[in-house]
Amino acid sequence: MEATVAINDGEVLFSWDTRKQREEVYYVQEDFLKMFSFSVTAGSSDALSDPYQIAITERKAREFFGAQTALGQTLQVASGGQTLDFTVGAVVENPPGQSRFDFDFLMHMQHVPGYGYKSTAWEAKNSETYVLLVPVVSSATVDKALQDLHTQHFSEEEEYMRELSGLDATQDAQGLQLVPLPEVHVNNFTPHYTSVHPRYLLLLTILAIAILLIASINYVSLSLARSAGRNLEVGVRKSMGATRASILGQFYTETTLITGVALLLSALLVTWLVPGFGRLMDQPLSLADIWQPQTLRLILGLLLVTVLLAGSYPALYFSRYRTVEVLKGRSIYNVRSGFLRSLVWVQLTLTAALVVGTWGTYQQISFLLNKDLGMDTEHVVRVTNHFGQPLAVGEQRLRLMKEALASSTAVSGVSGIDNSFGQGWSKYGFLKGENTHDRVDVIAMRMEKDGPELLGIQQVEGYSLDSITNLSNKWLVNQAFVEEFGIANVVGSTQYMGNNPARPAYEVVGVVEDFHVLNLTVALEPMLIHFNPDWEGVYSLLIRLKGNSIAEGLAEVEAAWKTVAGDLPFEFSFVEEDVQDQYASFQRQRKLVSYAAGLAIAVAFLGLFGLSGIQVLNRRQELGVRKVLGASLWNLFVLVNRQTLIITLLALATGVPIAGYMLSQWMEVFAYQVTLGITFYAAMVGAILLLVLGTVSYYGWQAGRINPAESLRDE
Repeated sequence: MEATVAINDGEVLFSWDTRKQREEVYYVQEDFLKMFSFSVTAGSSDALSDPYQIAITERKAREFFGAQTALGQTLQVASGGQTLDFTVGAVVENPPGQSRFDFDFLMHMQHVPGYGYKSTAWEAKNSETYVLLVPVVSSATVDKALQDLHTQHFSEEEEYMRELSGLDATQDAQGLQLVPLPEVHVNNFTPHYTSVHPRYLLLLTILAIAILLIASINYVSLSLARSAGRNLEVGVRKSMGATRASILGQFYTETTLITGVALLLSALLVTWLVPGFGRLMDQPLSLADIWQPQTLRLILGLLLVTVLLAGSYPALYFSRYRTVEVLKGRSIYNVRSGFLRSLVWVQLTLTAALVVGTWGTYQQISFLLNKDLGMDTEHVVRVTNHFGQPLAVGEQRLRLMKEALASSTAVSGVSGIDNSFGQGWSKYGFLKGENTHDRVDVIAMRMEKDGPELLGIQQVEGYSLDSITNLSNKWLVNQAFVEEFGIANVVGSTQYMGNNPARPAYEVVGVVEDFHVLNLTVALEPMLIHFNPDWEGVYSLLIRLKGNSIAEGLAEVEAAWKTVAGDLPFEFSFVEEDVQDQYASFQRQRKLVSYAAGLAIAVAFLGLFGLSGIQVLNRRQELGVRKVLGASLWNLFVLVNRQTLIITLLALATGVPIAGYMLSQWMEVFAYQVTLGITFYAAMVGAILLLVLGTVSYYGWQAGRINPAESLRDE
C-alpha cells in the first residue's frame, strides 16, 4: 500500500481573539491531504505531519479571520478534557457539496479523545480507514490479508455472530474487505459520514423513469388518436412518390424536434429549480455540479431513448398506410385500438401506483411524527453544555444554571442529560444468562435525578429518587430491560455492567415505563439510566419552559447562560425538534415523492384529457347520428368514456397492488408501521376514479352538446 489514512470525527471548542465557537472536526492521519485531491490553497499538504498544526477550509478561514491571512494563526482547541494551541498550517479548498467528506477542520488523529486506547485496541471500530494501493497489488490480495487479520483478532466475536445468525462453521458472519471509493458514497456501513442508501437512489430512478414513460405514452397515444386527421396527408404524400423511409424520417424528425424543444425548456427549468432542489435534498447543488460532461452524455442518451420510445410506433404505424384505401375514404385507424388501450392502461397503472405510494409515505411519516414516545418533550429546551472541557466543569455549570433559574416564573425545571434524543447514544453489551455468546446491547443514558420527572418518564416500580442520597452507584432500568433478562424482583437487585462481576456493582432502584430514545426505525431496546458523573458527563441541559411563557423563558435562559458560562456560545434547540430531526431524510423523501408524483399525475391526466378530446373530435359524426336517433347526454358520455373507465378499473387492479408492495418494502426499515387497511386503499381507488371522471367529463359533456347539423353536413 502506498498510503493509509484513518478518519474519525468529533466536536471541539475553538477559541481565538475574544471569540469561542463549537465546531465539528475530522481527526485524520498525516497523509490525508496527499491521498485525496483537495487542493491546498495556502500552506503545505505536509502540514498534518506536525500534530500541532491544523488545516482549515477557505470558508472557515474567512469566517474566523476575515481579510487576515489564516496561515500561521493560532487557535486554542478544547477537546477531551484538555486545551491545546494549534497553528493553522494549511488552508484547503471547500469540499464540493457532493463529497462524502464534509469537513471544515482537519486535526491529527492523535488528538481524538481516547486515542491511546483506540490506537491499540482491535475492538475499537469507530474509525474509517482508507488505503491507496500500489498499482501492481490487487484488492483481492489485500482482502485476503485483511480476512487473516480478522480471523486472528476477532475469532471469539466471529463465533458469537455466527451462532446469532444461524450460520455453520464454514460461513463467515462478518469480515474485513476493501470497498472501492466510488461505492462508499452509497454504502451505509458507517454512521460517521455522508452516504446515500442505494434504495433511495433506486427510488429516484424509478420516479424519473415513470415520468419519462408516462410522457412518452402521452405522445404515442395522442399521435395515434390524431391519425384520423393525418391519414389523408400520408396518403397524398405516398401518391406523390413519397417512400416509406421518407415517411418514417418525417415522423422521427417531428418527434426529435418536439423532444429537443422540450429538452431546451427543461434545461431552463433546471437552471431555475436547482437551488430549490438542493435545499429539498439538503445537498448544496450548483449548475456546475449539473452540467458535467458525463451529465451531458446522459442527457443526450435520454434524448435518443425518448425519441425512439415515443416516436417509433407512430412512425411505423403511419408509414404502413396504404394509399388506395386512404384515398377511397376508408379510415385505417380505429380509436378502439388494442395497442392504444394498452398504452392508456400502462399510463394509468403507473399513475395509480404513484398516487397510492405518495399518500402511503405521507401516512407513515405522519405516524412516526405523532407516535407517543413514552415521554413529554413539549416545551423542553436542550442547551449544549459540552465544550471539550473536563466533565466536572459541565457538572458545575449545571448546578449554577439551576441556581440562576430557581426563581424564574417562566421556567418550571432544569436538569441534565448526556445526549439529547437524536444527538447520540451509548450502548454496552450485556451477556444474557450463562451463555457467553448470547449478548444483548443495552442503551446506557446518564441523567440527573430530576431528569425522568422533567421529561415525564413514569416510574412504575421502586424507590423515589429524592429519598436516595448517593445515586452514583444506582440504576433505573426500563421494562424492556426486565423482560429481556427475565429478572424477578429487579428492584434492589445488584447488576454489573455487561453482567460481568469483575466490573463495579450497581443497585437497581426503580423501573420506568418504556420510552423511545432512538428513532422509530428500531424497536424498543433494553435501557438503563445511571447517575454516575465519572461515567458520562452532562453534555446537554434540559430546561422545561411554561407553555404560556416560551419567549420570556428563552430570554431568561439565555441571560442566565451568559452569566454562568461567560463567552461560551449559547446553543439551544427544542427537544421536539431534535426528535423530529431524526426523520429529516424520510421527510425529504416524502416531499420528493410528492413533487415527482404530482408532476407524473399532471402529465398523465393532461394526456388523458387530450386523448378524450381527440376521441370526441374523431367521432363527431357518429355522435351526431346517435343524437339524431335519440341518444341522451348520459348515453353519449358513457359511449365516449366507457373504454377509459374500464381501462381505469383494470389499471387500479394492477397499480394499487404494485404500490402496496413497494410501500411494504419501503416501510421495512421502520420497526413501527402505520396500518394501511382496506379503508385506505378504498379511499385511494375512489379518489383516482374521481380524478379520471373529472378529467374526461368535460369532453363527455361536450359530446352531448354536439349539433348534429354541423357534424353531419359533410356527409
